[in-house]
Amino acid sequence: MLSHTTSQNIDIVTDVTLASSVPVYGAPGATIRISGLITCIGVVAEKIHPVTTDVTAVVAGHFVTPTMYFADIESGGHGSLTNEGRLFLDQIKHLMADNDMSFGNNTELVCYYAPRLDGVMHRETQGAMKPIEDYMGARAHECTSTSTFDIRIPGTQRQRALESMHRNYRCDDPNCAMRLEDLEMPVLFRQDASLTSRDVEFACGMCGKKATIPVYI
Repeated sequence: MLSHTTSQNIDIVTDVTLASSVPVYGAPGATIRISGLITCIGVVAEKIHPVTTDVTAVVAGHFVTPTMYFADIESGGHGSLTNEGRLFLDQIKHLMADNDMSFGNNTELVCYYAPRLDGVMHRETQGAMKPIEDYMGARAHECTSTSTFDIRIPGTQRQRALESMHRNYRCDDPNCAMRLEDLEMPVLFRQDASLTSRDVEFACGMCGKKATIPVYI
């Protein structure tokens, strides 16, 4: 299962918050940037909307592998977190608790990494993944990225528009499409032009038939 968050390398975005070794909270409408990943890991907790499966908030930070992880090369094991690594993950946990986020309930753990030129994960990066999972108490979705990437959290107005689309969607069956009495007024959302889209699954409000439609974000 992959992350629901859009991650991309966007140099033209100016209103961003940098997630460094000090984790940050991103509310709806925010753009979070993680940069400088080589062997390091972008650790992101994503709060998921139960209906639309959109990411509604994140806690993100830059796990500095060389100082936050000790590789136990001799034993061939996964190694362990350093005190700095545990402090970093504790900060993520505290921000999650402050914003009603919990794994297994409404939040997923995602670890972004920049692979080597041959597409393989760096050895140190791979070794740090399991200690991070164990300490956070959650299975991580491992996602490739560029060394610098942005995480965009949809704004609340866009969220309302998506929820309205879910409630109003009708399939191409005339018996469903012509049932207009149960429709509500649509929520219109004007946004800047975007070339980024993701597929959203909609279910017909009458028969339940599902369809996947690209939505530009």
